[in-house]
Amino acid sequence: MKQLLTHAAALLLALCLVAAAAPAAFATTPEQEAVLATGQRSMNQPEGVFTIPETPAGLRLLHPDTRKAASLILSNVGDQFRTGQGDAEAMRRIMAYTPIATDEELPPAHEWDDLLQYAMEYGMRGIYLALRETDRTGVYQIIALYYNRDGEARWAPQNLEYDSNTGWLYDTIDVGLMGIGFDYNFPEYLLRTAPGTWQRSLGYNILFDAFSPLMLIYLDTLRFPFSYEGRDWMIQFWKGYYLASNGAEIGIYEKNPGTPIFWDASDTMLDISMRVFQGDTLFFDYGTQRTWWTGGFKYGNFLRTPLVLPKQLRLTGTITFEEPGMADAFWASFQANKGAYMTGTMEGLVFSFDWKAAR
Repeated sequence: MKQLLTHAAALLLALCLVAAAAPAAFATTPEQEAVLATGQRSMNQPEGVFTIPETPAGLRLLHPDTRKAASLILSNVGDQFRTGQGDAEAMRRIMAYTPIATDEELPPAHEWDDLLQYAMEYGMRGIYLALRETDRTGVYQIIALYYNRDGEARWAPQNLEYDSNTGWLYDTIDVGLMGIGFDYNFPEYLLRTAPGTWQRSLGYNILFDAFSPLMLIYLDTLRFPFSYEGRDWMIQFWKGYYLASNGAEIGIYEKNPGTPIFWDASDTMLDISMRVFQGDTLFFDYGTQRTWWTGGFKYGNFLRTPLVLPKQLRLTGTITFEEPGMADAFWASFQANKGAYMTGTMEGLVFSFDWKAAR
């Protein structure tokens, strides 16, 4: 349960990254958007032409357009936490007006390995963020235009992509936004784990669960230990209340022989899908992820919304094994340890489960 130490920090960092990823100055109502819209090409204005914006004299850090959009997005997310309400469509509209550039319209790409080194050598007057087209429909790479002390612009990719089809903002090298271990869906206020997250190094320790209430994290968990190919394995499930969110996790671990309470993150990656419900309300469903640890956390209003206890949540999904022997060993453990509210089936290599809310 690795987010014990990182969950709050991940939320703050993710919100800052979402703010930084929207470079156009557009308000959150159609009327204001119509007034503020420029001729820049965007998802809402595909006939426009991308032009490199001028940088005001003396500008430091963010271009005014980028700073305005950051403010709009952060205020919208802040409303979600403050009132329990959020305008998902407003968030999508802001991104839909973000300028889109083709390679032919961009200035020369950067030729430096370290941004700090470049800033010290050439100066740094400002940063302007935009989108770059990819070969996938509706998916854009986030790029940064850096202005040096002479006002000249160079651009660099940020290892970030925005999928306008789903609303996900994610890292392209599977380590989460800026390496924090989580990707973010800003229209849905949803965090999900990244397969290459640094939390792999923490593995799993039973003390994580024991001390979670001290972090205002209240969870139900089920563990399914089994032996396969001479090694001790465990697949563990969690669902519950995570500080300012509700969510769930599934992790795959192998026993560390050096300690009775510690398990290593497994090198085995399996296809895992997961959906979380409260009653008939679907909190999230982000499809299938190939990973050793999957988790999703739906943020809400932690000041006014009553605590949703773990027993009120329902978790469903699938795990697809790659070896019949591993599937059989897990299935035997599942039947012995599933408890009163977990049901499941094994069809070939696909395990389907339904962890029902307690009555």
